Amino acid sequence: MGTEMRDAFILIPPDSPWWSLSVGFQNSIPYLGPDSLSYIRSVARHHPSGEMQSLAYSVWLSVLQARLSVLQARRDPEILGEVYAEAMRRLGDSGHSRRLRGFNPDTDAYMRELASEVERELTRFLAFYPEIRESWKKTCDIPHTDHPMPAFHLPSVEDFDHVLTQDSLAGRTWLIAVIDADGGGLSQQFGFYNLLHRKFASKGLRLVFLFHRSQPHSPNWDALKTRGIRLPGFVSSFDDAVFERRIFRNPPLSMYNSFLVDESATIIASGERMRFPEFQYLTLGKLFGEMED
Repeated sequence: MGTEMRDAFILIPPDSPWWSLSVGFQNSIPYLGPDSLSYIRSVARHHPSGEMQSLAYSVWLSVLQARLSVLQARRDPEILGEVYAEAMRRLGDSGHSRRLRGFNPDTDAYMRELASEVERELTRFLAFYPEIRESWKKTCDIPHTDHPMPAFHLPSVEDFDHVLTQDSLAGRTWLIAVIDADGGGLSQQFGFYNLLHRKFASKGLRLVFLFHRSQPHSPNWDALKTRGIRLPGFVSSFDDAVFERRIFRNPPLSMYNSFLVDESATIIASGERMRFPEFQYLTLGKLFGEMED
């Protein structure tokens, strides 16, 4: 948005009904930019519409988040956590607060909430569409060609010197999966894998992720960490991963690139049986005795 247009927009009173009546006005809020932060703050605090308050708070928090990630050496005078807490006090448990959950500075609480939401949706979906379970059962009827997991070398995205190999996971059941930053629903992906960790880690499941990003506009790992979402396991870059022999599709096709490996380092489920989140959930539930066939 140009300077003249931005200056014209901020002449509108922050509590003006035009902000809630005009979709065009609402769409312009994210483009007012950090230079208009005081105005965005006023909309968040003074507009009578909960929807507009939520939208303005999300822009305000986005600006603060960007400052904290880009200007690490400078402490922003407005702390992200304080603004988030203010927004939650004002909006409470209303539906308007849902868009702000990703800014929760308490990462553990946010991921627990996200995992719980995914579990509720998954449970409802499987109950309403029994044909999903039937389709999964058909994949279980097809014999799986079990074969050893090839030797691998996975450097961590956090520390390139921290390397995971097949020997590191000996004696455990583990899921290795690709996280696709180029696709939609990243929060849902993170919520789903946090759900798997919450349900099956005590049974011995460990999670290993290959983070894939091929488009320049897709978020990198640091950007995702800034947003407060994380994965409950070891994370490596898909491009940096080295396998003794090729087992992953390239380009990655997300769930198709998931392998369930047992304690003897043998791949016991892959392909169609791991194609969808529902299939992975049911497969792990069956393996660990959490649900019936």
